[in-house]
Amino acid sequence: MQRYRGRHTSNTSKFQQQRHKELEEAQDSLERENKQLRVELSDKNEVTYNLCVKFLRMKHAKDTLRYKLDQLLHEHLLVMAEMMEKLDEARKELNLIVSEKFQEPLPLNKAKFLQVVQRNNRLTYENATLKVQVHQLTQNIEKLKSHMQRPKKINVDAKIIEKLAAQSSTRSTLDKAEKVALLSKLSQPVDHTEYAETISRVNSESPDDCVFNDAKGVKSIDDKHSKEFHAERAQSAPGIVETSVSRWNRNR
Repeated sequence: MQRYRGRHTSNTSKFQQQRHKELEEAQDSLERENKQLRVELSDKNEVTYNLCVKFLRMKHAKDTLRYKLDQLLHEHLLVMAEMMEKLDEARKELNLIVSEKFQEPLPLNKAKFLQVVQRNNRLTYENATLKVQVHQLTQNIEKLKSHMQRPKKINVDAKIIEKLAAQSSTRSTLDKAEKVALLSKLSQPVDHTEYAETISRVNSESPDDCVFNDAKGVKSIDDKHSKEFHAERAQSAPGIVETSVSRWNRNR
């Protein structure tokens, strides 16, 4: 029994020592892994800190630039409004000058020159208004683009995919049917009797009649352009057009 006890105690002591060594080795490996993870975590914390600092700097720069841009836009709009007011005043003054000049007896060349000046003034005013509208539209387009660039969630459903597949199949069948109908129309014989009649009619007409018809067409086109020009002048300055037309009739 004593021998058995001695052997048992020696075996247990050896097993405990071996177990203790294994536990120490496991503890050492865990401590090494823990140190490595701490080093990696500290590195990641440093990287995240640097990124946060850069992000905050960029955000501050963006805010300052946005504020400056808003100020510049406000100043630009104020300048444009002042310019439009000045253009309105200049247009009114020029209209008064032109109306006063047209009341006096002037030759035809000066009247045409004043008409051109008034029309140029009107066109510059319209050009300025169009520039303002274009600027506002570009701002709206940029805002829409900035809103559209934001990512949106897309809900994909099997029913939607089935509907799209059915629509594509119906479109392909319709395209095939249209192609077949077009090929059948092209395969039918063409009636050339109408073309022969037109050619014979052109050949039967004399060259004098053709020249007379061309002259009538040119005259009608000139009358149309003259009427449009008088109508435009009447819209821009009705009093001017009336005086110039009455003076032209008296000269005739």
